[in-house]
Formats: sequence, C-alpha cells, structure tokens
Amino acid sequence: MRPRRTTVLLTAGLVTLLGTPAVAAAGTPADLYVNSTIACSDTGPGSKAVPFCRLSSAAKIVKPGQTVRMQARAHSAESLVIDRSGEPGKPITFVVETTSPLFPKAFLDGDLTVTGASHVRISGLGVAGTTRISRSTDIELNAITGLRRDADALVVADASKDVRVTRSQLGAVRIEGGAERTVFSRNLAFGRPRPALTVADAPGTVITNNTVYGACVTPLSISGGSSGSAVFNNVIYAEPSADCPAAGLRKGINVSASATVGTRADYNLIAGDPAVTLVAYKWAGASYKKPAEFAAATGQGAHDIFRATSTGVGFNVAGSPTIDSADATAPGALVPDFSGLPALDDQRVPNTGKNGGYLDRGAVETSIGVTTVK
Repeated sequence: MRPRRTTVLLTAGLVTLLGTPAVAAAGTPADLYVNSTIACSDTGPGSKAVPFCRLSSAAKIVKPGQTVRMQARAHSAESLVIDRSGEPGKPITFVVETTSPLFPKAFLDGDLTVTGASHVRISGLGVAGTTRISRSTDIELNAITGLRRDADALVVADASKDVRVTRSQLGAVRIEGGAERTVFSRNLAFGRPRPALTVADAPGTVITNNTVYGACVTPLSISGGSSGSAVFNNVIYAEPSADCPAAGLRKGINVSASATVGTRADYNLIAGDPAVTLVAYKWAGASYKKPAEFAAATGQGAHDIFRATSTGVGFNVAGSPTIDSADATAPGALVPDFSGLPALDDQRVPNTGKNGGYLDRGAVETSIGVTTVK
C-alpha cells in the first residue's frame, strides 16, 4: 500500500477561480440582492430586505467589487445583458445563493449575453436560452446549466479573451470568431444531435478534464486558426442516438491541418459503441483508428486510451480506466471537480497519471469505493 499523501496541488496550469471578492469602495454596499420570491422592487435599493425582482435591474447598476446575489429557486423571466465591467482585483460577480455544488437553484428564462465587458464572474445560474460571450475579457462562467437543444447553448466569440468555463452542464458549445485563450475545464458537454464542442478560429483554446457526449457528428472538432490549443484528460463518448438519422462512421477528435500548429493532445479517453464505426482521430486530414497509430504518426496522444464500447468507462464505475490516470500538470487542470470533490486516490488502482499522479480523466472524480481522500 502506498503511503498517504497530502491534498493534491495542481500548480502547473491551474485555473484560478472565484477568488475572495474584493471589498467595494467606501460607501458602496458589497452586495446587491435579487429575490422574486418575497416583496421586491426593481427601483431599488437592492438590499437584502428590499431586493430587486429581476437580475437585469441589478446588472444595470452593479459596480466593480460588488456581488449580485440571486435567491435560490427563483426565476428571472427575461433575457439578461451584462455590459458593465469590473476592474482588476475588483470583479463584478453574479452568484446564486445555494449550498449545492452540482446544480443551479435559480434560472434565467431567456438568453444570457456578456458583451463589451471585462472582469465578470457568473456562478450557479441556469440559462434556458443561449449564453453568448462577445468582445469581452476575463470572464468566468462556473456551474452554469444550459441544455438548449434547438441552438447552441454557449458561444464564446467576437475576439473575446481569457474566458473560463468550468463545472458546467451544457448543450452544444462553440468557441469561435477570434476568441483567444478560452479555458473549458471540468464540464459535461452534450451534443445531441448537434456537435458537443466546436472550436473554430480560436487560438490557444484549452479543453481539459471534460466529459463530452457526442452523437451523429464528431463530438470535438478544432479547425481554422486555432493553433496552440490543448486537449487533455477528456473522456469522449461517440454514441448512437435516436436523434441521428442513422448509425455510421463517427470520429472522436477532429483537428484540421491549420489548427495542428502548436496544438497538443494527450491523456484523453475515447469510447464508442458497437453500433458505431469509430475512428478515434482525424488529424490534419488523416484518420487514425487507435491511439498507437495516432501517436506513431503525430507524436500526440501517447497516453490516450481507446475503447470500442463505453461499458465500464463512466465515472463512479469501479475499475474504470479514467481512474488515477490523468495529467495533473495539464493546462487548465482543475480541482475540485465538477461535483466539488477533491482529487481522490483509489488505493486499489495503480497511479498511471503523469509523474505517478492520481487525477482522474473526465469532469468527475470517481468516488465509488474510494475511502482515502487526498
């Protein structure tokens, strides 16, 4: 048995999230409140005793360093545009008042748009429409739920920079239009029937420790001017689905020739289904069925895993190859995980992660049967 170890510290490539909020300027309240479940007023003052009824009312007046707190279980029947900016060290923060790390407890019935803004943090919100980040910098989306099926659930575009999307459940995601240095980490992404995750003309995109469910088309594709991107520690399912016109050929990861420059991929797991003919990779126009072929031809994916079936692969499945096998130093590697769990070392499983590490692949740390928390 290996000796006990201290809590894992992912110092390389760690994404800093939702740090201690800065104190608002003297005379400015640190918090504004939104709560439609009690007597409220959209004319103010936005205090805990007399909160705003709608998020948009708070969004129009929030200042750098302030936090807008939305009551759990509330709905805001509107679309929301955030176009105000925080300052370095004094972000504007929108957060749902909930103790659950898994699911949002407040919902926006329309679209969420962040445009022309910087230094904004949004956490714990459900969005019925599309979330779009446009011409914005230093934006964090954490624990967002957006499972729209008839259109993209999330779009990061229009030369936005340093957008971080973490611990969220999302339908189809597009990162495009000159967006730079987007980090997508510890998310569940669902592509039924649309592509789960599409990156186009978005240099420096980091896709790490996500669980991606794809059907009908390639779950993860990177194209155009998306050089210098990174794809690490993901679990990618190429599944059959009743949403697809027919079963047939699927590709797990597709990276176009123009996007391969400086782009790296490793420690991913790609799983298929007996009803699907799966090509694990298409890289610069060439197809590779297995990681060994891919690694020999490209120098990428030396630690990738391929499974022709998804049986036994999922999180919280004892013996899953995702357990203790990721690269904890990968760009964008993040703990706690999607569920709020720290990295867990399953003492029954060899630590096959980089440098003997025990971070799991995918969005969720497998906890079944694990008694040692590190």
